[in-house]
Parts: sequence; structure tokens; C-alpha cells
Amino acid sequence: MDVIEELDNPHVPIAQACAALGVSRATLYRQTRPAPAPAPPRPAPSPRRLSDPERKAVLDVLHSDEFVDQPPPEVYATLLSRGVYLASIRTMYRLLAASGERGERRAQRGPINLPERAWPRAQFAREWAKT
Repeated sequence: MDVIEELDNPHVPIAQACAALGVSRATLYRQTRPAPAPAPPRPAPSPRRLSDPERKAVLDVLHSDEFVDQPPPEVYATLLSRGVYLASIRTMYRLLAASGERGERRAQRGPINLPERAWPRAQFAREWAKT
């Protein structure tokens, strides 16, 4: 192989040099030009995957005024009791995560500011018992 690769004579074609040495041209080309690394296979999309309009319909229901503060299990149960099936609970969570809504869906109130206890515990209990 090295002899053929080092052959720099334009009057001797590579095919004749390979034939004279008993080497296949394909082998020569394979060894001098390694094949590129194969691309990792991409998994085929699932045939059960929701289409874009179906995904939009599920997100629209989850964003509706009625369900905006409810977690997917409650939305699923409410819709199922009405005889409507849009998607599984896990799919609802997956769609919310894909749209960047992983957090809590309930309307959250701020921290409760309780007054600090000014009285010792025993005195507080006595005062509480009087009332």
C-alpha cells in the first residue's frame, strides 16, 4: 500500500499499479480515505404522538379560565367525568413542560406575616385560657 501511495509517476495509473502488486483498488481507497463516522440513528416519531392541532387543543384547555389553576390530574378527572378524553395525565405534564410551565399551577399567595410572640409561652397560654 505504501508503495502505491508513494508512486508519483503520472504515466503509471493507479489501476495498473494495483494490478501489478495484486492489491484491490477498493482496498487502497478504503485504507487511504477512512469512512466518515456514521451518524447516530434518529428514532422515528411514535405513531401515537399527538399532532400539532391536538397538542394545541390540550394546551388551550389547560390554559382556559376553568383549569388554569388546576394540576393535570384534576383537569383529567374533570374532563373524564364529562366524557371528554384529550390526553393522558403524563402527556399533559409533558406538554406543559415543553411550553416552559413546569412550576406550580395554583395561584400562590405571598408569605404570611405573623406577629412575633412577645410573651413567653406560659404567659401566652394563661392569657389564651382567659379568653
